Amino acid sequence: MAKQYGGVIRDLRTQKGLSIEELRQAAKVSYETLWRAEQSGNVGVLILQRIAHALDVDISDFFGGRASQAPAPPPAVWRRL
Repeated sequence: MAKQYGGVIRDLRTQKGLSIEELRQAAKVSYETLWRAEQSGNVGVLILQRIAHALDVDISDFFGGRASQAPAPPPAVWRRL
């Protein structure tokens, strides 16, 4: 799965016309970190969040798309506790 989202990051970056350096600066990560994210996907979730924010996408887009709906509200019984 890691390689899969690395390719998504690279594809989104190129679709938006950004170089690695431009995305690196926008995401405030090192060149090596961004390169590793695109090549092996071996980065933490906080780095992925920075990259997603810089690309103006939701982090879930790296893994196959946005969530289809908001989480369900808690059951009514919880409000009485």
